[in-house]
Amino acid sequence: MRKRNAVAVVVLACCIAAHGRPADDIADRLGLLPTPREITLTGDRIDLSGWQIVTPSGSPLCRVGAGEINLRIEQLGGKPLPIVDSSQPNKARIIVGPSSNAEVRAMGKGLGVVLTQADPGEQGYVIRCGRIAGAPVVLAAGSDEQGALYACITLRRMIQTVDGRSWLLAGSVRDWPDYKVRCNGLLNLLPLRSSRPESRTRAVAALKREIDFYLRHKINYVQTRGHWTQPTPDERTRTIRRQMVEVSRYARSRGIRTRVIGNTEIGKYLTAEQRKSAVVRKAGTSYAWSALDAHRKHARDWAEYLRDAQVGLFALHPVDSGGYLDPETWSRRSPQCKAMYGDDRGRASLEQFKLYFDIIREQCPDIELEAVSYPYHYQFAMPEFIAQAQGMGADMPSMGWVRGVDDPVTAGRVQKQLMDYHRYLGNGLRRDVTITFREAKREVFLACGELYQGHPVTIWIYPDRNKGWRGTFCPQVRMAKSFWRPGMRDHYFVASSYARGNDARVQRLAQQEYLWRVDQPDASDEFAAGSRWYETEGRKVTAFQRDRLIPRICRILYGAAAPPFQDLVAANVSLNYVLEPGPVASERGENMATSLAYMSDQVTAFKRLHQGFAELAPQLKDMPGLPPDATAWSLWRLKFTGLAAIKAELELGLGQCRDLLAAGTTDKALAQAAVLRQGLAALQKRCDAIHALVDKDPRHTKQSSYSRSADGMLHAFRPASYSA
Repeated sequence: MRKRNAVAVVVLACCIAAHGRPADDIADRLGLLPTPREITLTGDRIDLSGWQIVTPSGSPLCRVGAGEINLRIEQLGGKPLPIVDSSQPNKARIIVGPSSNAEVRAMGKGLGVVLTQADPGEQGYVIRCGRIAGAPVVLAAGSDEQGALYACITLRRMIQTVDGRSWLLAGSVRDWPDYKVRCNGLLNLLPLRSSRPESRTRAVAALKREIDFYLRHKINYVQTRGHWTQPTPDERTRTIRRQMVEVSRYARSRGIRTRVIGNTEIGKYLTAEQRKSAVVRKAGTSYAWSALDAHRKHARDWAEYLRDAQVGLFALHPVDSGGYLDPETWSRRSPQCKAMYGDDRGRASLEQFKLYFDIIREQCPDIELEAVSYPYHYQFAMPEFIAQAQGMGADMPSMGWVRGVDDPVTAGRVQKQLMDYHRYLGNGLRRDVTITFREAKREVFLACGELYQGHPVTIWIYPDRNKGWRGTFCPQVRMAKSFWRPGMRDHYFVASSYARGNDARVQRLAQQEYLWRVDQPDASDEFAAGSRWYETEGRKVTAFQRDRLIPRICRILYGAAAPPFQDLVAANVSLNYVLEPGPVASERGENMATSLAYMSDQVTAFKRLHQGFAELAPQLKDMPGLPPDATAWSLWRLKFTGLAAIKAELELGLGQCRDLLAAGTTDKALAQAAVLRQGLAALQKRCDAIHALVDKDPRHTKQSSYSRSADGMLHAFRPASYSA
């Protein structure tokens, strides 16, 4: 070992003094996220040349962790270390393994480390540097195998370049997550359906890179979309399915369980006669509780795919319609359903869930299962619902849930029916089945937990508005504490894609910090459905987020190009709003007083941000070692901050014309319109200059994937077309 130079020690000491949270300062320095609970650096640095990594045989996740350590060493110009199954006496070594491993226990005892299956617990881990029998050693071990993997993920960031060489910075870590199930990622499998084999091959590689990103930030569950569970009649469809399975299995091999959402729509399994009496939610769908043979066939098809893809969690979603008065549109059930179940929706639902779950468990013994029991908004379970049903509807995504619940008598009847239904399901389902809960305040969440005592709950949450602001940052991620139940293995499922006009990785990393440790400096347990709006919580980027979290995220993602990204993210500007101010400001969006309430702010912000990226662009070629995609994202932001500034300026001018007309000052409105029309050519010229600067640059590789994407719509924006 060798002491770090005195300058580095002084710098670290100054950082700690300035910010007061040593773990944060060290995580900043290492580019580590989420922040470990306990981490210290001794000031020593270790040359790993000649070391070996010891992992238990038959422990694939430990091998993955060892591979991650070696990959980091190679990225910094070093040679990978040998990975062996057992130690050699007096050999410098990194020991990787779970607490159940004898060598891990012996080394832990020798280093004075407390490590058991219960301490620090599921996914928890320790790192300790020292000597055993005179040989230098590093222990990177977990309470379980997943924890051992995470020890390696943290250790790889402790390998840094100092004085032109890679060194392991000696220290100790003790860490564990609060939320054990952090479904904070998305794998979109739809590109695998391309008719072009080369496109599918590229898509597989891209999805595997996403999986590696999630692993390196300890995201352990990911949502997947676009599965192919249908019959595969030709080689193309068989290949598509094989590639989807390959991606899902790769995630599982990296310690990440995929989450799949299925439904009870069985139209293709019904006879023509059965379809005539089935419940139709929308064109082309058919639901029928009593068609048990059709459900069995559907369940077997799902089970086959889930088994082949090694899926980690399957959520079964019934008819998503009807609100509180007619859940699942039960009133429209067929005569056959009425004959089989009478008016007992609880029995019909329980039988349906158990049918699917039993068939799936036969093929997938270790799969986790979730019942999306409807309705999944639990405001009805609150005592005040009888008197305040309509008022409580305002705390849900739409008033449709309480439509028709207009008086205390109706509210009381609805409350009893729904509470009886959910209690019945809770008692009938196995205790390991998780129950869906849609975002609401903590008291409502606890009421859901009370109805389903002993069951884990999936917090199925959209922290912001689906059709709303969708800005460059979502401050509401700090409110994950609202649903934290110590001792319960609840699932936190971030259902937002975060991708409309944004780099979704920013939001994923921010959310992960609050899921790993809910008690952050700015954490809040006061989330309510109203918190999703921009004007309530969406505007409140906290000091901790602005000064600590966002800068670290941007350095991780963009390296030396980070400064303009930090400004962009902290500003929480919105391409979505600038593109479509009317829909975003509407009741289905942010419910703003006017569609142009924040447009002037966006003009100012986007102009400033565009200037920052314009100054960055010529420097990119001289920034060696930029993270993957940093250059592409820099050019993407250069283009779309510029176009957004122009679009916002034009929207503001048009809004002023409309306001003058509404005020009855037609002459002024016409004069303003004339000025605006005269300026269109100049605005178009600015747009053309931005396109000329970026569009043909071969490094500009970020392209929209669908026509209604934010970048696709802004790319097509032409001020000249507004002359009419």
